[in-house]
Amino acid sequence: PPTPPPPPPPPPRYAPGQWLYNTRVALAIVPSILMLAGAGGGTLLGTLLVGLMISYILDVLKMAEGALVSVWATLIGVYLAMLIASDLFSTSRPTSVSFLLLLANGQNLFLTGVWASLQFRWVQLQFPGMVLASERMLFACIPLVCGPILGWAIVASVGAGPAPFYLAALLAWLYHSFTMPLPSSFRASLEAHKPGRGSWAMDDALILSPAEAAMHAAALVLVPAMTYVGTHWPTLFADSVTHTFEHLCSLALLLSFPLIFLCVYAGSGSLWWLPGMHDGHSLAGLRSAVLGLSLVLFTAGLEGRVIFHGFGEYIRVPAPWSYVLVTAALYGGLAAVAAVVTGSLGVRGGVPTSVIGAVLVIASCAASLAVGAPTWLLPAAAAAAWGVARFHAT
Repeated sequence: PPTPPPPPPPPPRYAPGQWLYNTRVALAIVPSILMLAGAGGGTLLGTLLVGLMISYILDVLKMAEGALVSVWATLIGVYLAMLIASDLFSTSRPTSVSFLLLLANGQNLFLTGVWASLQFRWVQLQFPGMVLASERMLFACIPLVCGPILGWAIVASVGAGPAPFYLAALLAWLYHSFTMPLPSSFRASLEAHKPGRGSWAMDDALILSPAEAAMHAAALVLVPAMTYVGTHWPTLFADSVTHTFEHLCSLALLLSFPLIFLCVYAGSGSLWWLPGMHDGHSLAGLRSAVLGLSLVLFTAGLEGRVIFHGFGEYIRVPAPWSYVLVTAALYGGLAAVAAVVTGSLGVRGGVPTSVIGAVLVIASCAASLAVGAPTWLLPAAAAAAWGVARFHAT
């Protein structure tokens, strides 16, 4: 009989072993599964528990192939139970939203099966190409799949109003966990191209490609603002001028926060996918400019959405002087903090201490006047601000 062809050679530097990223994947997928189980009722939960029990028993009995088949059969059963027994197609929910939730939950269950498959040693030994593709699929898809499901949970918990702000924090965590330049668990990295020691984009041992990381960055920047526009569209421009101004300030916060996050963590590789971003010191001028503009925009949003909306009753000065004083206080404090953080304060940094002291004095006096402090207390506020500047200088 003819000799069967030999198995294809493994990819270069392929090294099967324990997967290193189980914790971060579990923190994203398990809450999504629990959200699905909670919304699916007793039939879905029972299917999930029975299937997991059977898979565990088969794994204990050293029947690895049967355990893997049982895991996938359980996930298929959970999906069918969701179609039959859940309230996914409730009349109170638009049909388009129901189909989107059905698609997202199906993708989440598929990613769960892929994650479970990576835990089996025999899969790593017999299917190296599939293992590398599965690892890349998990990191590329989890932020885009689990993000909407967990966002759905946030809306159900806190309501649609503040949900975009929680979603922005959630997407930032997902970006930090899955989009940074992380090496594959199954492929040895070249010594010259290890993250932090050379060019990130040239290291073929990284899990994601630059295009996939750029897609995650676009979702991080745009999705919270788009969610806010979608949930507040009826009152975005049709209401009073004050409410429209608050909406614009909220959008300023949601657009500037992701940019600040990306610039702050650029040294750790948050922008590794950009052309020319070879290491943590690349594109320093561009990053500084984007960070400065984002901080200005964030401070403006903070002033309108938090200061005047949440603490307006404590501002005793009538408009328009209230806006002038609060703006002077916030941007004066921002300028001082930026000078300290960037190391620009002092003779060597280029910004004399006396200049920052004067800025802090103006900011302190403006804040005191805004909250209704009597004028005879202004010298105390000025002295305190000047003392803080001198204390840092000495």
